[in-house]
Amino acid sequence: MRTWHGISDGTLILFRERITRTRTLERVDRVTGKPLFGGHFLPLRSTRGQKMASKKELPMNIPISQPYFQCERLDVYHIAVKFHRSLVPLRQVRGAADLRDQLLRACESIVLNIAEGAGRFGSDDKRRFYRIANGSAMECAGALELLHSRSILSDDGYQTRRDLLIRIVQMLSRLCGPPR
Repeated sequence: MRTWHGISDGTLILFRERITRTRTLERVDRVTGKPLFGGHFLPLRSTRGQKMASKKELPMNIPISQPYFQCERLDVYHIAVKFHRSLVPLRQVRGAADLRDQLLRACESIVLNIAEGAGRFGSDDKRRFYRIANGSAMECAGALELLHSRSILSDDGYQTRRDLLIRIVQMLSRLCGPPR
């Protein structure tokens, strides 16, 4: 059995050729993988003594236009990346290198654990990585508070970053599920 895929009207189309020389056409939702409607059979031309069409001529060999990672579908991932980008100006600050580096490492840990958790398949495995990311977000909150108390962060800078962190913690808490 051979399988090809192609794109038509925003749906993923799978073509399967069986030994019986019939081709099954199934329209499948790109996200869930469930069929949109039942497949029907299209008879193939007789291929005795003839070559099949080259891969370039087949409409089913059109590449998927926008591949994505599982983590890119999560809003919390985008907010965590936005929070990390908001911390880039802190790299220029002198006098609090230890706290600044700790904050940047914890922030990177949030993004990386969300990405790794989204790539896992088991729900317990996902929850474990989301809990680690949640702990790193709480660590970032403590580091932000300390930077603010040292007058390294302004009130506005502290408040905007704090709001992003609160939203990240809320979303991660929801992804972690109820406490055990």
